[in-house]
Amino acid sequence: MSGTTGTSGSHDTSIAGGASGEGDVSSVGESALDAAAEAEQHVARLLREAQARAVEHGAVPEPRKGSAKPRRPGSLRHIAAVITELRLYELAVSQPDGPDHNPIDQALKGKPSRVANVDLVLAIARACHHIAGQEFGDADARTYTEAVQRADTLRRRAEIAAKQRPSDQGDTAGTDSGTDAASTTDADSSPDAPASAEPRRPHLRRRTAIAALVAVAAASAGITLWASSAWDSDGKASGTADTPSAATQNLAPAAAPEPAPTVLSCQDGVADAGIIDAPATLFADNQATMVVPTLDFDTMNGSARYLSYQGRKYYWGRAGSDDNDPHAGGVRLLWKLDGETSWHECRKALPKEERDYVRTPAVPTVINNRAVTIRICLWRDDPYLENCTQEQ
Repeated sequence: MSGTTGTSGSHDTSIAGGASGEGDVSSVGESALDAAAEAEQHVARLLREAQARAVEHGAVPEPRKGSAKPRRPGSLRHIAAVITELRLYELAVSQPDGPDHNPIDQALKGKPSRVANVDLVLAIARACHHIAGQEFGDADARTYTEAVQRADTLRRRAEIAAKQRPSDQGDTAGTDSGTDAASTTDADSSPDAPASAEPRRPHLRRRTAIAALVAVAAASAGITLWASSAWDSDGKASGTADTPSAATQNLAPAAAPEPAPTVLSCQDGVADAGIIDAPATLFADNQATMVVPTLDFDTMNGSARYLSYQGRKYYWGRAGSDDNDPHAGGVRLLWKLDGETSWHECRKALPKEERDYVRTPAVPTVINNRAVTIRICLWRDDPYLENCTQEQ
């Protein structure tokens, strides 16, 4: 079945602005870097979409030798094993145990050196199609190849522009004998100003060093303030971060803290996505596969799990507590669609009357043909404490 990637609307492979590199070098350099990064992420998105279909439609692979635990279909190690078995990549021949899963992970995340390797990208794509039971045709190969070539071309162009930028600015920079000392100091402190031909006087160097240290300290303070206030006592994102004092603002232009991440309700905007509110009423935990790593936090333990149900695969979170009074705390399943920055939160508090495991709503691993990324968090109340896994 050719064309299963669903990428008929892929990026144009031409290079904006032509190959001549005409125009302002600084603007070309910045736009080229942005274009290269976007093209690399486009390749990564194609691969993640293929992996999502492998997770959704793939069969559970045989356990590794010496391990009774089944592998998750479409996992990094499963993809690596298929690449080895089908000899889809040169490392599958040179390494008897198969290629390491780390390059696959890096390609899925858009690392430039990985997504520029067309052989690796095609091997991952072919393996994902194989796991999902889908044919990988010429049109699919062309889609991936053109995306890789475009990303590689834009990255090379960005590197050339970056090398040209300092010398071009230096050639156009001159000195004006009528410029006063204050103007010279401002130009030297500008981040885009070319290096001065004359060494700075000692008192200017000291003044600049002090200003730099103050700026770093102020920026660090802003980040620390945000980190401590980003989550309120209910475990949800607070709307604002603490503001540095006026004295700090007057000392140096410190970078403003980043806004707190947006957290949406579990089914906000996706009411028809098939989220199951009470998974325990439909299937048992022992029928599912546990996602590692698990969490152990303040006498609590929890994990993410996944399972196939009526043709779809689902993630959910489970947690319990070993303390004698499990009155405060619970588990959160955070999930987001591929390409989005806002997380959805599906939370479940621990029971107050008796100890038992609780389960979050179950979220499909693929929604609207887009892969779902998850995190599992355990929290305690009063004072609020939380521990979360990395994105999975």
